[in-house]
This record gives sequence, C-alpha cells and structure tokens, in this order.
Amino acid sequence: MADMGVNQGTAAQAKTAPFVRKATGLVRELPLLDMVTYNAAVASPIGTALALSLFFAFAAFPGANLVVALIVAFIGVVITIFVFALLSSAMPRIGGDYAFISRIINPPLALASNFCYLAGALLAVAWIAVIGVKLVLAPALAIVGTLNNDSNWINASNTVAQNGWAFVIGSVIVIATGAVAVAGTKLAGRVMSIFYLISLGGAVVTLAILAFTSHDTFVSHLNAFSQPFTHTADTYGATIAAGKKAGLVYPDQTGYSFGNTIGAIFITYGITVSSYAGCYLAGEMKGAGKRSRQLASMLIGGLGQGFLLVLSVIVFLNTMGLDFFAAASNGYYGVAVAPYSNFFVGVVAGNTALAIVLAVAFACAIPIWIYVNAAIVYRGPFAWAFDGLLPRALTIVNPRTHTPVVAITIVTVLCVAACAWAAFSVSFLTLFSYLVLLGFFTIIVVSIAAIVMPWRAPDIYRGSPAEWRVMGLQVLPVVGVLSVIWNVAMVVLAIVFHTNVGLPDLVHPIGVLAGIAIAGVVFYYVARAVQQSRNVDVSLAFKAIPPE
Repeated sequence: MADMGVNQGTAAQAKTAPFVRKATGLVRELPLLDMVTYNAAVASPIGTALALSLFFAFAAFPGANLVVALIVAFIGVVITIFVFALLSSAMPRIGGDYAFISRIINPPLALASNFCYLAGALLAVAWIAVIGVKLVLAPALAIVGTLNNDSNWINASNTVAQNGWAFVIGSVIVIATGAVAVAGTKLAGRVMSIFYLISLGGAVVTLAILAFTSHDTFVSHLNAFSQPFTHTADTYGATIAAGKKAGLVYPDQTGYSFGNTIGAIFITYGITVSSYAGCYLAGEMKGAGKRSRQLASMLIGGLGQGFLLVLSVIVFLNTMGLDFFAAASNGYYGVAVAPYSNFFVGVVAGNTALAIVLAVAFACAIPIWIYVNAAIVYRGPFAWAFDGLLPRALTIVNPRTHTPVVAITIVTVLCVAACAWAAFSVSFLTLFSYLVLLGFFTIIVVSIAAIVMPWRAPDIYRGSPAEWRVMGLQVLPVVGVLSVIWNVAMVVLAIVFHTNVGLPDLVHPIGVLAGIAIAGVVFYYVARAVQQSRNVDVSLAFKAIPPE
C-alpha cells in the first residue's frame, strides 16, 4: 500500500491530521428525475423485472400468490427507504452505508458492511452483463426469429447464448458503461434515464396490449401460432397438462399456497427494495440534504415500479391465465423460446416489427441495470481513500467531468474479470439469492445505526432532517427497529426456503457472507496500521461527516 495520501508536514502535524481534503471535487448535478430512474433501476428495470424475476418467482414458488407477495413486500420497502432516506438527508455524501456506519457506530463495522454491499454490487454487474446476453439478448433474437420464422435470428440467438460469447459481449457492455461513467456523472445520469424510459415504454406497451386482449383471443392466437411447432391444435391446454403431469399444483384447483406465498416475499422484496441505493450518490444529487427530496426519489422509484409490477401480474394472469403462466414459467410451453411477455405480445399482435421494437426496449434495460450497480462500486474505494484507507490516487476527480476516473477504471477492470466467472457460474436464482443476502446484512447494520444515531452521533443528528418527530416519536429509531425486524425475517425466509431460492445448502452462503465481512474488518486494521507507521491517525477522519 504505497502512498496512502499523507499530508506533507511534520510528524506531529500528521499524527493529528490524516489526509482529508476540504472538498471531494464531485459536483451536485444529478436532478430528481435522474435519481428516480436510478433508484427504480438498481434492483432491476421494469422490463427485466417482469421477464426474469417474476418468471423465476413462479418457478421457485409454485402456487404462490405473487400479487399478495408483492404488496406485502412493499411494507418492508417503505420501512427500509425511510431508514436510508433519513440517514442520507442527514449525511448527504457518497458512500452510503460506509458513511453512515463509520460515523455513527465504528469504522471496522462500516468496512464489514461496505465490503459485503460492494462485493454484491460488483458481482451483480458481472452477473447482469452475462444474463443480459443469455437471458435478454439471446431470447430477444430467438423471439424475433420465431415470430418471423427466420432461422438466421434463431442461429444468432444460439450463438450469443454460448458462454464465451456471453463473456465477450457482457464485457463490452461493462467497458462501454465505464466509459460513459468517466465522461461525466451528469451525462451518465441523463443517458441512463433515457434508456430507462425506453425500457419503461416497452413494458407499458406490452402491458397495454395484453390488458386489451381477452383471454379467449389470447388462447386462439397462441394455439394458431404454436401449432406448426408443437403439432397440436391446443398448445395452451397441452402446456397446462404437461405441467400438471410433471407435478405442478395449480391454485385454481387447490387454492393458493400460503407457505409459498410467504416464501415468495423473499424474491418480491429482493427485486423492489434496492430503490434506496441512490444514497450512494448523495454527494452528487441536487438537494440531497432535504428529507422530502430523498424520500421522493426513493419512494417514487421503488413503489412506482413495484405497483407497475403488481398491475402487470394482474393483467398477465387475467389474459394468459394463471395455470398457463405458471406452466410456461416452469418450461412446459412447447415452443423453443423464452416465454416472456414481449413474446406473447408479438403472438397476439402478429406483428414482427412490433416484436423487434419491444426486443430493443427490453435490451435497453441491461446498460442501465449495469450502470446503477457499477456506480455504487465506483464510489466505495473513492470514499475509503478520502478517509486515508487507500492510496490518494483513488481520490483523483477529473476537473472537467467531475468523475473519479481512477476508481472507475479500476472497478471496470474488476468487473470484466468477474464477467469471466459469471459466464460459467451457477443459476440465475442462486446468484440472485447470494446478492440479496449480502444486501440484507448491510441493511440490518444500517438500521442498527439508525436506531442508535440520536445517542451515538447527537451532533450530526440534532437539527438535521433525520431529527423528525411524529406525534412526539422520533421517526428514525422507530423505522430502524422495524427495519431490523423485517430484514431479519427476510433472512429467516431465505433459510427456511433455501432450496426454493437456489441455495442447496446454508454453509456456503453463510461462509461467503462471514468471509467478506471479516475481510472488511481486517482491511481496516491493516490500513490503520500502515498509516500509524507513517504517524497518521486515520481514526480522526471518522469524527466528522465526510467533506462534500
């Protein structure tokens, strides 16, 4: 750990003054719209949430009532958002959980939490890049080829779905995303907002077409389209029958499964909760020190997308029928194509051009999804370096673009390396569960920080937007307690339903979580020891809010 950023001067001066500049060089230039779309896209943009997450939820928890699971999940989403929004308005700096925990509790725990969250976000970038090719781009090509009866599209789909191509194409997208990030946070925010709105537009068109299609019309079009592939006049009925023969239990025959509905909350909460992640960019958000602005950006982004998911599920089940939707999600539809909503819209509309447009809108979700997760990781090393825990080079900010160029470059290289792993790794659901569990650990520790902030950091709390009372009660500690209870319950769900969510055993995920957290603690003490050998007391950096 060469040049750790020690101030020039005498040893006595250095002992009391670790390297901390008066300003980060970052600029508050992200408007509310960009923060709303950022927060909405962190877990998954609406198109990919519909096509991927909900289909996997149906497969993992047969018979679950996903409408109920989504609505119940909103309780936890709102509680968690209040915790992060209040803390972020009191400390509107970059770093998210690292900034909160290091100033309220202590730096070692902050590094344990931040290591877990950044590890999850970094792996998410690689995972999204690869599944973006395998489960978005390849199926989109296959859908167009199938609808148009064109083998060239299908051959292209089979080619790009191969592990090697998934790695190459995914890495190119990651590098391109890093290049946009280097070009400027304001530019990146605007570009990603445009991509998100295109993706959202495709999802809304999909929803509207299915909403105005009767169930009988859907069945008629599906059977007519599918017959050349399945060689049966009733593919709809054959799909349901195949699922039943394989052991699927349909709710219209036995009722919804209460147990699986409870278990499905783990997934529905996991795909909607991350709308608090804009706090990691709070140092670059306009009006970040306002409680109302933080709440608006997170609540609109999270609940807005969540309610659209609920509406979409209701429409899909009404038009397609729950039995068919569940059977198709479990792989019993006889046509060799991903049973995504945009495919069924192409079947209903009988319009290849529309299918291509929707495929493009669907694919637009991937760069956004990558960027919003990568942006979190870019700022982690930057924040650590600002507190003297990493070399000063990581704090370099381009004066023209206002971006931490060195940090972005290093993280991009790490993400490309992770893409190689993700291209040949385990299933979508297993990785999803690992990433969510890493995030839950951070949420729980941040919630504990919210509980103790009035007593552990009174100078920061008093007079800040976080000091909010309703009917005499301090809101922050109350939502902190509720958040701990809720998120511990989500971890319990992961344990009880671990096989459903793709975790064959509990030893490995617990070991991974503990190992990463311990690595964060060790990192802090090693960095502090190195600085102490240079007569620098890094602990002093944590006695005040980080600079803007």
